[in-house]
Amino acid sequence: MTAIVAGQRSAVHHRTLGIARMRLPQGVGATSLMTAYARAQESRRADAIFLDRWAEACVDAATGHRSGPLPPLGFARDEGASTLWREFGSYLALRTVFYDEHLLKASRDGLRQVVLLAAGMDARAYRLVMHPGSTVFELDHDDVFAFKEEVFAAVGEAPTCPRRLVVADLLADWPAALLAAGFDPGESTVWLAEGLLMYLSPEDADQLMATLTGLSAPGSRIISEYPDHRPSTEFFTSRCTDDADRRMAAGMSGLLQAGPSEEPSVWLRRHGWIPEVTEIAAFIASLGRPVPPICSTAPDACSVWLFAGQLT
Repeated sequence: MTAIVAGQRSAVHHRTLGIARMRLPQGVGATSLMTAYARAQESRRADAIFLDRWAEACVDAATGHRSGPLPPLGFARDEGASTLWREFGSYLALRTVFYDEHLLKASRDGLRQVVLLAAGMDARAYRLVMHPGSTVFELDHDDVFAFKEEVFAAVGEAPTCPRRLVVADLLADWPAALLAAGFDPGESTVWLAEGLLMYLSPEDADQLMATLTGLSAPGSRIISEYPDHRPSTEFFTSRCTDDADRRMAAGMSGLLQAGPSEEPSVWLRRHGWIPEVTEIAAFIASLGRPVPPICSTAPDACSVWLFAGQLT
């Protein structure tokens, strides 16, 4: 189940440590730093399933970290005191593997055009070895790229394939910006929407899916996830251990929306895609890792569907 990665385990390039504290992404864009933190923690494990040195570079730049344990970043913490973060961080880190595996499978099948919707701190254009001739398009807001590009440049490694940055709002006219960046709608595409759909209303999720379907050639793939219901504030606060947790719980529950109104097998077929669906608990168990209670099958949990779809 281990994803193919470029390079070997190593410390972040020393130039990263010279980055001054910079303006961080705001709103939903800030959640990408939480994902980076979880990936940095996974990469430090002796039994790491994937390595992402760019994630730790992002944490370093956001916190002024130099060495030793990762300092707190929001409710993300490295010392293990937060029940909320232990569970949520495990989910964020391990879902990464699902996306990696399906993206690499699509690449082996010959798909060479990849679009990362709400790319955040995603480093897949650097750490995954994809099909020769692949191009990765990354869509996100300008404040995300302003932070990310300075950090990634300081790491000092080139991507494994060309990448094109597309500054766009997914609730606005993003297809025009994508096409202007050289995207070819006549070529089969891998659409990767990690940690996105749960921040959209059912109507916005449908509109996004209809738009990318219209931009997709037959054989295109989509990889994404969303929970089976919108988590309540109480869902998060019941796992809080202190005020920092409670502040972040309130912020997270305020950002989350309902997402698609149907389960993925129904939703994808309605838009013309053949679904392959699994639940996060089953996937994490298949990796040989403990399933965090926050996304287990317990009554107070919130199951998450992971899915990959192929356009007929």
